[in-house]
Amino acid sequence: MNFLTYLKVETGRIFRTRFTWCILLLTVLTPLAGYFLYKPSNTLMRSAAYIANPALAGAFGGAFLFAILALYEFDMVHRNRTAVITDSIVSPVLLNVVRMTSLIIAAIVCGIFLTILYLPYTVIVLGSVFRLSLYLKCFWFVTVPAYIITVLAVTGIYQIVRRVDVSFLVFFIFACANLTGLMYNSFILRWINPVIPVLSDDFGNSYVLMMVLYNRIFWLLLLGGGWIFSLLCVRRYAKGLPGSLITNSKKILLPFMSVVMIAGAVYLYTGQPFIDNSPLEINYDAYNKLVYNEEIQLKKYYVHITPDIKSGQQQGVQTLQLINDSGQEQVGMISVNPGYKILKITANTKAIDYTDLEDDDLNQKQIRFTLPKDKEIELVIEYGGFPKLWSIEEIFPGQTEISKDYIFLVNQDFAPIPGFYGGEETIADITVPSDLIPVTAGDTIEVLQENKDGTTTWRSSGGGTVWHLYAAEYDVKHIEAAGAKIDFYYSAKHKAAMERVNIEDTLKEVFEYCSKHYGAFPFITEEHPFKLVELTAYMGGGFAMDGISVMDENCFSEEGLGDPLKGASGNEVMAHEIIHQWWGLGKMFPWDNESGWSSEGLTVYTTYRLMKEKYGEEYARKHYVKVWEKEVSDYYLNFYHRNPEYLDKLPETYQARIKNSKTTVMNYCEIPLKILKAEELVGGEDKMDQILAEIFRNSNQPELSYQEFLDACGLTKEDLNLD
Repeated sequence: MNFLTYLKVETGRIFRTRFTWCILLLTVLTPLAGYFLYKPSNTLMRSAAYIANPALAGAFGGAFLFAILALYEFDMVHRNRTAVITDSIVSPVLLNVVRMTSLIIAAIVCGIFLTILYLPYTVIVLGSVFRLSLYLKCFWFVTVPAYIITVLAVTGIYQIVRRVDVSFLVFFIFACANLTGLMYNSFILRWINPVIPVLSDDFGNSYVLMMVLYNRIFWLLLLGGGWIFSLLCVRRYAKGLPGSLITNSKKILLPFMSVVMIAGAVYLYTGQPFIDNSPLEINYDAYNKLVYNEEIQLKKYYVHITPDIKSGQQQGVQTLQLINDSGQEQVGMISVNPGYKILKITANTKAIDYTDLEDDDLNQKQIRFTLPKDKEIELVIEYGGFPKLWSIEEIFPGQTEISKDYIFLVNQDFAPIPGFYGGEETIADITVPSDLIPVTAGDTIEVLQENKDGTTTWRSSGGGTVWHLYAAEYDVKHIEAAGAKIDFYYSAKHKAAMERVNIEDTLKEVFEYCSKHYGAFPFITEEHPFKLVELTAYMGGGFAMDGISVMDENCFSEEGLGDPLKGASGNEVMAHEIIHQWWGLGKMFPWDNESGWSSEGLTVYTTYRLMKEKYGEEYARKHYVKVWEKEVSDYYLNFYHRNPEYLDKLPETYQARIKNSKTTVMNYCEIPLKILKAEELVGGEDKMDQILAEIFRNSNQPELSYQEFLDACGLTKEDLNLD
């Protein structure tokens, strides 16, 4: 009998046992925990809530179940004392390979059942944001490999020690280590639940999924090599472990394969292309690390970038027109993403030497070179590679992206940052797939040419020497409000939702109300439209700069638009998010966990005032003030709030839930009530508007702390205590 014959018999036997089907049934049910119990991924995104979390829960629960199944099968001949008979018929080494292959087949069959079973519900609940490719990748990159990795790990241990209890104990410790410490903080070491902090509904997830796939390949190679080594430990001829190891090693192919696979895993670990080598402790002095040569003046800046959506790599050519009045050779430097390589640097068409300092810090590295003493220099820098993430982002990756759905490249990820002052004329040509609309921090952008390969080259000007690029299948609304032109870029998948919240009128109302009561948004210019842009959920917030402001897609999700603490309806929640342009971006807020002070408080209050002006006092009191009062009352009547000594006795998950609810109530309800009380104490709405307008326009106060708000109102913390 050959291997395939044995495999057919063994696979048939496994699938005829009740124990196997019991394990498979329980495994198929484990993703259900991702809907209710185990939610490591951000549930505001429906893809995360209904794809990532079930896949991660299925991986974690299924790993334990497959560990039990694997040990049950491998120990069977020893438990039933039939090893003497089976070993006389077929080599125990071959038989274990057959068992392993049968278990892998069982894992694949289980994965097929999982994929089919949860597909209809996922399609229904995700609706327009469902993507079959994302669904399949999550289950087949995350869940099914976890079963196979588990089988390799637990049976590898068993083949060495040949004890079920020890094997399962080692596996259990290994699994627990995956949730804490070094393993948890390393994307490549998390073998059961890989890093998926969120999944974007509207944009690309390729960077995160590439990291997950890399993780799976690493573990399959490492444990595959380890399993082959453990195969050499299978007892033969009653020789015990040392004698069996020597006997089995005579088949040189097995140790050779083991060494090759483990060496491959080590290579993947040391050469991973995703995370840079920046120190985890932030060195704020490194922000000024790029040395600017004051002897050199930058006259013109031009760059042409071509992101490769298939490989996720960036290719670009940067041309700098420089003036060197010193008459001497000068040292120049540029700063670039640590994942990029400088392919060539020329000065006036002559290649010049350069040195990669490999000094990763704050997701940048420096390149040093020597410029000739010519007065006019055309410096051409060719670069490319796969952009690496900042080391502190290792367990929350995904902001940087180059995929067919989405491109996000900012600062040194877009192009090298030159260490020269000046730049009267700055131009960037950007070649992206024709179905993507690029948005840049530049003043203007227009189509330069349509290419035959399905791409379009766009030209943007006025972006300075530090560029931002976001490209997606955007819908664009052109709106005039408060005397300014506004271009609102949002995912085409949100078109129905934006129409439902009447986005044009909502934008106008917010910009006109806030501009009238507090002052014009500081980043709007008269020359060019202001760009308000939706970005991926990996962004984790928003920011503003001259001419452009961005918000992540959490603000636009169905769940986000239905948040009653932000507004009574979808358009009111959208108004809340846009008001953050004033409170949170136009005026920043330091986080104050003790008082609950954050941008949310003033944003909720401003939303209330806007709706009061629009719908009347009765409506505003019912849908805002009464909601705040109820939430605050319910929280402070909570048993664990009144008896904090019992809170520490709860499991960590429940503790976190209660503590998080406190933060939510303080930010969205308690602080608005305190601002409302402050309004009454200072003399009414008009007086509060004057105070807030003065605060907003005060450029010497970039951040608004709770104490500064109190001082502006002439009040103390005690004055705003709620009854």
